[in-house]
This record gives sequence, structure tokens and C-alpha cells, in this order.
Amino acid sequence: MSSEIKGTRGINEQEPERGALEALLGFQLRRAQIKLFQHFKSCMTDLAITPGQSGVLILIESNPGINQAALARAMQIERATLGETIDYLQEKQWVERHKSPSDGRSYALHLSAKGKNIMRKLHPAIVAHEQDVSANLNAKQCRELLRLLTMFNQV
Repeated sequence: MSSEIKGTRGINEQEPERGALEALLGFQLRRAQIKLFQHFKSCMTDLAITPGQSGVLILIESNPGINQAALARAMQIERATLGETIDYLQEKQWVERHKSPSDGRSYALHLSAKGKNIMRKLHPAIVAHEQDVSANLNAKQCRELLRLLTMFNQV
């Protein structure tokens, strides 16, 4: 007689039953995030950039002169965490800090010439990454997923 209970798998098997996790939005979003980040990392080895760093660069590119407080709010991260990222991007000479003309206590962030050059490489790499990770979806499904995630993130 087998010692396994019907519907369970042995603990040494590679793929365990996920049970109620499969129906949890948070679990599925986290799995998707892991997949996205792993794929992004594999696509960006030449640029040596993380998803967070690329997000910061894209926001600075779209909002030249943005200050760190506004950027942290837009990224929904702590200012200290963003400061470390900006320090790194500044070390790479991709971002420049200039005294804000409107507030001497803050810095305006701009892409450097090197940063603008990286963006010319980053944008097509991101497009290729997005196409790869969404290969199981058609264009309509991608638009719908993006619409739903946008709605979800407004809560």
C-alpha cells in the first residue's frame, strides 16, 4: 500500500502542488515579476543595468530637471534607496545632479551625454524584452493586461 495520500506529491519532487496560491493575485503577480526581472537581467548583460535603474533613467529622460523627492514618489520607493541608485548612476556618468534653479536645497537630475547614449541602446533592448516576455499573448491581450494592471495599481 502506498504511503502517499491521494492528491499530494512527494516532498522530493521538483514541482510541488501550489494549492490555494494558484488563485492568489499576489502570488501570480510575484511570479510574473520574478520572470520579468530574470529575463530583463539576461537581456541587459551588455548594459549592466537593473529594471529599477532603467526605470529611474526613463523617468529622468522624460522629466529633465526632476528632483529626487518627486522621482522617489513617482517610483514609489524610499528617498534613501533612490539616493543610492542616483549615486550609482552618477558614478557611471549616466546622470548629472545640478542645483535646482527653483530650490537651492534640492538637485535637478538630468541625463548626461553618456546617459543619453545608454538610452539609445536601452529603449530597443526594452522593446525586445517586452516582446519576448509577452510572446504567449497577442496584441489585444497585451493591451488588456496592461489596462488591468494600470487599474489595479490605481488602488
